[in-house]
Amino acid sequence: MTAAGHKSLRKKVRELEDLLEESKRAITYYQRISEESGKRRLREISQLSRLIEERRKSEEAISNAKEEWERTFDAVPDLVMILDGNFRIVKANRAMADTLGLAPDELTGLLCYEHVHGLDHPPLFCPHQRMLEDEKPHTVEVTESRLKGVFLVSVSPLRDRKGRVTGAVHVARDITKRKRAEELIQKANQDLERKVAERTHELYIMNEKLRHEIEERKQTEKKIRETEQDLKQQTEHLERTNTALRVLIEHRDEEKRQLQANILANVEKLIFPYIEQLEVRATERDVKSYLSIIRTNLEDLISPFSSQLSSTDLRLTPAQLQVADLVRQGLTNKEIALHLNVSVDAVGFHRKNIRRKLGLIYKKINLRTYLQQIS
Repeated sequence: MTAAGHKSLRKKVRELEDLLEESKRAITYYQRISEESGKRRLREISQLSRLIEERRKSEEAISNAKEEWERTFDAVPDLVMILDGNFRIVKANRAMADTLGLAPDELTGLLCYEHVHGLDHPPLFCPHQRMLEDEKPHTVEVTESRLKGVFLVSVSPLRDRKGRVTGAVHVARDITKRKRAEELIQKANQDLERKVAERTHELYIMNEKLRHEIEERKQTEKKIRETEQDLKQQTEHLERTNTALRVLIEHRDEEKRQLQANILANVEKLIFPYIEQLEVRATERDVKSYLSIIRTNLEDLISPFSSQLSSTDLRLTPAQLQVADLVRQGLTNKEIALHLNVSVDAVGFHRKNIRRKLGLIYKKINLRTYLQQIS
């Protein structure tokens, strides 16, 4: 209940007390009236009864209002006291009494600064003292160990009918949890600011490092471009050199193939036929033995040129081996005919027999590719 409500309630109590006094005087007056004025007395008694009934109802209403005010006063969770001008407690609610460990009636008449703060004088921050000095409301934040918490204390002046300050309503709200939350938030903000500062410093260092790395990378890229230019020139030179070497190697490979083909052809055409005739006509065992050695050595000599084809055990004739080797090397029928000094038709005949012995008749398989694979 506010100070204005409290003031209004006290005014009503005084009015009802005045009315009760007037009723008592009226009763005394009517008792002195003579019996001759009976009818008049009855009417007055009736009026007096009504007045008494009205007074009873008023007193009951005042009592109910007082009880309701006290219940409301005690139901407020904040710590509430009504103080006079001398810092004495006029009334305290249940929350204040429980906090101080006393009954509400036991606090009446006690000095607030003695029982709330444990001092023999008002503290420097006392809002009640300030209110008495300037007659204005005051609010302060108080940390009080006796009350085990932090409180937001508000003091509002109480005035009499002439406007003079007679006391104050003293309300203390417990803000301990809020202050702890604020402290946690403040600590969290400080931690966040510290982490932001640390992270900012780390980012600055990283940026500096990155700037140096970028500068180094630019220098490296410049050197790489210069090196690439040199490599490009060297590569062009090497490509030209490789082209020349490939031409030489191809020419040499061609000469090598030609030499191999000539050696193979000459041995098979010019030497083996005579050896075969000598083997047939030779009668002495030593001569046949020497001829066998000569044949074996010659076969070993030409084996790098024809061993792959002869090892397939396809029973190719010497002429077919020559044609197969030249086909594998990529020569055309005309080129093979020129190499072997035979007709193009003869080369075609040999190719057909080679395909037949290799099982390639009626198959769409390139003869040269197949010979390269089995080689």
